[in-house]
Parts: sequence; structure tokens; C-alpha cells
Amino acid sequence: MATLKCDIVKLTSIGKGVLQLILNVLLAFLVTAIVLGLVGTLVLSLVARYVIANADWGFSNLQPGISVMTEADLNEGMAIAMEPYMLGVIQQMAVDFRPKDRVSLSIAGGDCTILLEGRLLARDGAPVIIVERLNGWPLYLVGGIISSGINRGFQEAWRDAPLKLVKLEVLEEQIVTEYR
Repeated sequence: MATLKCDIVKLTSIGKGVLQLILNVLLAFLVTAIVLGLVGTLVLSLVARYVIANADWGFSNLQPGISVMTEADLNEGMAIAMEPYMLGVIQQMAVDFRPKDRVSLSIAGGDCTILLEGRLLARDGAPVIIVERLNGWPLYLVGGIISSGINRGFQEAWRDAPLKLVKLEVLEEQIVTEYR
């Protein structure tokens, strides 16, 4: 009987050790995943800033006054511009405007559809994009980091523009902008 008790105690201490090891490995994996996710988000933010700041925005063609872009025009232009990069993986991309300042981007490919939602407005003479949700999930910290990179890129790009964006209004099927 004493041997049986001793074996049970050994098994219990081995079980506790294995459980503790598993929990430590899971904790290390979780911390690593969070760090890699944040680093990836920061890299994405920096890339977005660089690409937006260095894009040719066609400021020389910009005229003072009001301009209107419809959902259909934006979706058509986006499809043409993105076609070389889709490589058959993405079958459809579409933007949907929702007043007062909401915009959603739907990307469909294979069996997967991604819905990215945010707000679009004008601030300090440039457009501002605030990324809020991915497939209905709030992107608190990640959305803030990505939005920050995007908006720093817009500020850099529009800093020397001959005209400033003074109004950006999202309507049901169009965006109205005003430049001065």
C-alpha cells in the first residue's frame, strides 16, 4: 500500500510538471504571437505611410471647387488599378459608402470574404481614414496604428499640394469633396 501511495504521489507531481510546462509553452506562444502581430502592424503602418506619401496624387490636375465620385466610378477604377495584383486570388473588390462618414471595403476571393470598415473625412487639408473593424471585429490598437500610418502618409503627400481638401462628405452612393 505504501508503494501505491508513493506511485500516486510521483504521478501527481509528474502531471503537475507536465501541466506547468504546457502552460509555460502556451504563454510563451501567446506573448510571441502578440509581439509579432504588433510588429507586423507597425510594419504595415510604415509601408502604408511610405506608399501614400510617395504616390503621384495628380495635384497638377486638381481644380478648386466641388468634385463628386460615385461608388460605381471608384469600384471600376479600383478594379482596373488592382487587376495586375489580384493574380486570380481576389475575384472581387467593392467599396460601399454609408452616410455620414462610413466606408466599407469588401474583398472576396475563393471561399473567403473580408470586410474592412472605417470612416473617411477631411482634416488639416488632407483626407483622413480611420480603420475601425475587420469582419465586424473592432480593431482598437491595430486599427489605430494602421490608421496613424495611413494618415501620416496623407499629411506628407498633401503638405505641398496647391489646393487643400476642405470638405469630404460621404453620401449614399457618392463622395463629395471640395478643394480650395
